[in-house]
Amino acid sequence: MQLMDYNIRTAADLRAADGKRLKERFSVVIERTWSELNGVSTVAWEDQPPAKQQIIASRSFGGPLYTTEQLSAPMALHMARAAEKLRQQGGTAGRFGVFLETNRFRPQDPQYSPSKSIALPMPTSDSAVLTQWAMALMKALWKPGFRYVKAGVMLLDLRELGVLQGSLFDAPPPAQDVRREKLMALLDKTNEKWGRGTMGNGSAGVKDQRGWAMNRQNLSPRYTTCWDEVRAVS
Repeated sequence: MQLMDYNIRTAADLRAADGKRLKERFSVVIERTWSELNGVSTVAWEDQPPAKQQIIASRSFGGPLYTTEQLSAPMALHMARAAEKLRQQGGTAGRFGVFLETNRFRPQDPQYSPSKSIALPMPTSDSAVLTQWAMALMKALWKPGFRYVKAGVMLLDLRELGVLQGSLFDAPPPAQDVRREKLMALLDKTNEKWGRGTMGNGSAGVKDQRGWAMNRQNLSPRYTTCWDEVRAVS
């Protein structure tokens, strides 16, 4: 309505308006819109999205889980996914966290939803190393007698590969394990070519036998992103 009070009713009217007057009378949004309409870019173009400051991987289970043995497979799978995302942005994690959840929508059940994060001795993006730490922390958080319906992992204190903050009294950092780096690269390449979950940590379980997987019978068709689900017109 304020623009209409100045006879600015269309984009052409806004483009032809006095930029100095617009800056005096309206918000910075109007000023930027006027600049864009006159061919002056006000938003920097990003060739690629900025690196994430934290990475979280979690899913609800298809049914409640009760033991650490049952929780181990989804925990390993979540960490594998998080580590893969971390390697894709060329980073390492200096800290990680784990959380468990019971069903808060069942007040008749005992409730327990712990979470904790700890610093790693050395920043890493190695799936096996991160999974070992996640398993240890999960077992420390777990308590018997609860129906766990969700679990997840968090990668925190993310930094570029090779960047390590030390001090005068630290021992020299160990050399990077080239063999492990090649193994992780092969792992990512295989999953990219043959589908996520094709190769991973053995503790994640066999793909076709994941009874804890989320129920997805009512998942909406992916008409615009999956060739196998594109609508056919006859």
